[in-house]
Amino acid sequence: MKLAREAVDRLLEGDNDVSDDWTAEGGVRKYNSMLRRLRSVLANEGATGQQGLW
Repeated sequence: MKLAREAVDRLLEGDNDVSDDWTAEGGVRKYNSMLRRLRSVLANEGATGQQGLW
């Protein structure tokens, strides 16, 4: 889980090809919201041992 959280954190930092694609399509808010939700689920999953994303 730690590796997944680190990957999401890197995507949230901004300057990368993935965020560039979403920005070009005008979906930057949706992209950021999705990543923040995923980061929250990953953080909580490590604490509770439950899967909260699905």
